[in-house]
Amino acid sequence: MPGSSQSLANRPSPPPSPARGDNRGGNHVGASRAFLKILRFWLGTIFIASACGNVTFVPAPFAPRKIEVIYSQQEDLTAIRWRMSATGVDPSVGFELAGGHGSWSSLDFAASLYPGGVAPCGKGGGLCAQMVLPGRYQLPDDASTPVRSRNPTYDVSPGDTPTLEIYTQTLSLQSSFQRGNRLLTVAIDDVIGGDGTFVFPRVLQRSVWDRRGVCVSGFYPPEAQFQPVDGLNQPWPGPTPLSDTGRYCAGVRAVPASGVGSDDQIALDTVPDVFDDDMTYTVPTQMTPFTYQIVLDLSIPVADRCQAAIQTIQSAVNDTLMPYSALRALPVIDLSAGIDPETHMPGIPCRQSELRALDAAGLAQQVKLDAASWVEQHQRYFLLYFNNLRAALPDTLTQSLTNFSETLVTPPPNQDFQAILWPWGPPEMAQSFGGWTVPDTVWTSADDPGFVQDLKTFASQQLPLISEVQDPTQPVPLLNGDQAQQFDGGLVRLCTVSITPLQNSGLQMVAHDADGNVVYLPAATEYPVNATDPPAYLLQVPQVWAVSNFGFMAHQAHIQYEVCARYCDHGFTTQAGNPVTSGWAGSPYCLGPVAGGGQ
Repeated sequence: MPGSSQSLANRPSPPPSPARGDNRGGNHVGASRAFLKILRFWLGTIFIASACGNVTFVPAPFAPRKIEVIYSQQEDLTAIRWRMSATGVDPSVGFELAGGHGSWSSLDFAASLYPGGVAPCGKGGGLCAQMVLPGRYQLPDDASTPVRSRNPTYDVSPGDTPTLEIYTQTLSLQSSFQRGNRLLTVAIDDVIGGDGTFVFPRVLQRSVWDRRGVCVSGFYPPEAQFQPVDGLNQPWPGPTPLSDTGRYCAGVRAVPASGVGSDDQIALDTVPDVFDDDMTYTVPTQMTPFTYQIVLDLSIPVADRCQAAIQTIQSAVNDTLMPYSALRALPVIDLSAGIDPETHMPGIPCRQSELRALDAAGLAQQVKLDAASWVEQHQRYFLLYFNNLRAALPDTLTQSLTNFSETLVTPPPNQDFQAILWPWGPPEMAQSFGGWTVPDTVWTSADDPGFVQDLKTFASQQLPLISEVQDPTQPVPLLNGDQAQQFDGGLVRLCTVSITPLQNSGLQMVAHDADGNVVYLPAATEYPVNATDPPAYLLQVPQVWAVSNFGFMAHQAHIQYEVCARYCDHGFTTQAGNPVTSGWAGSPYCLGPVAGGGQ
């Protein structure tokens, strides 16, 4: 950054010498200066006269223009730069530097402290020249330009008025460790050798060494090893192996033609040594077979049609539902079979007795015995009751149905068990009993085409039945076994937690006490990694038991986490690009993708 800038054209001129003997001496001096200015203009300009007397002025191609005099307080040097309209270098053209008392000396670019000479400009076209001198060059009071050109064709072409710029620093370094600490992000600002217009790059060297105190320019420890800089923004390799403290100095220095060049140093720290990963835990599911038992309560006076209806009902239920779900069919119950409670004689198939009833206790006991052997955690039993008669049910039957429902849950089963009583028949029949679990499906005949369609509609919308079988008391490991061993003693942070579906869901970090009991951990920014008790959590999700698989999506917990193994007290840059200087430990943030951490 320049400290100041001024045009030498505005510098006060020295007072005129007093006249000697004749008061006209002052006038002669003023006339001489005016003549010199006119002469300098003519010398820096080519003019062409035509036969008709018109004159066209053309700037001398090697006349120095847009002259800059840059002084670096940091490096104690002066860079003199200028531009020319010429498009090609002419070896016969020389340049001269203004000295005191009207003297001029030839410029030898080979003697430039850092690369100089004449070369095409990087921007704007034409030629650019640079000469770097040690110390501070002062433009003589009797000179209006520091440099002029001399060539066989145009002789002397004076330069124009220069601009003076004073920089406190012309070589600076910004650097920080990248994520993983294997590379350093680097940005070097080199006013002398890194200008985009005056393209005269100079040799720079780099080094990184352990920091034992402060980093002071010009002072290096013996172990500091310098290597060439490949580019002003080219990353540097990090030191290997990294020190236990991770505190370093980084320096860049210029290499002059002779002697030792100036340098710039900064202090920087490694970023936290972290490992990032993500895990997706899907709540386990279990399919519930469609367990059903058909109860036939038919009224069909024709024997042949009775048997055909019984077979049609059984085959239609089995064949229609089988493509959609695993089936578990319990024995068919025909209320017209067995002993007629009215006549105490063998019953007549498909004839409804006024005293008919279920064997509520026996049927309930058999269902519970069967259910004890079923492997699914969430059991569903469907009683499909078929009745084709448009009449109310007798009290004996409705009471037996009520007794059956109550006996099934007395005593309550050890697992989740539900019985669904599903009536198939005319509305008059279904409305006579209020204990059905699902609404009536209107049905009057096994031959009705709508019978199979109703079964298909149910199956396509409700089957198969699926359940989530998440144990809310069983911790879910956050790290796998290898990671827990690898990062034993480190810290783990939950960067993002997403549970879908979100409603009524949550996550609780837990550990185990000495007796192996689950202990809830208070909310924290990070949690310790213990190989003998790896980090884990309890997933809290609502109950999803024996629901339709149509549109079903199991709960998932997606967690992005970060483990800090070393340098956890060092600064870093967050995922949002914000710097954190207090260190990883105790902050709620995770490292960004690059994560510079230089201080």
